[in-house]
Amino acid sequence: RTLNFAHAMTTVQNRVKVNTVEASNSKLITMQERQAKLAEQARALKMGKMAESVAEQARVQQELQEITARMLTKDQVTNLLDKVAKENALKCEEMKGLMESEVAKVRESHASYVKKLQSSHQEYQ
Repeated sequence: RTLNFAHAMTTVQNRVKVNTVEASNSKLITMQERQAKLAEQARALKMGKMAESVAEQARVQQELQEITARMLTKDQVTNLLDKVAKENALKCEEMKGLMESEVAKVRESHASYVKKLQSSHQEYQ
């Protein structure tokens, strides 16, 4: 019974689970649509098709810049992942250095202990 339980606990279940988001619920698609709408409004305001105030033009441009800044691009994600990978590599090198120094301390301690044992063994002979 215990072996069956242990076997059940150690079996690996590789199942692919795909998370899907409907387009109507997607924040990314909503932001992309809003960005496209604002870009069209900005173009229309610049071309003078819309007789709007300068304040409206500035508001549209500001909102467009905010949405563009919030959306991640492939380049931004690539740069972010590269940065994280470099930070992780530096941390690994730091940990490696710490481990090497700790191993050296343990070896010194062990060598000292062995010398003491050998000297005490020789005294008793």
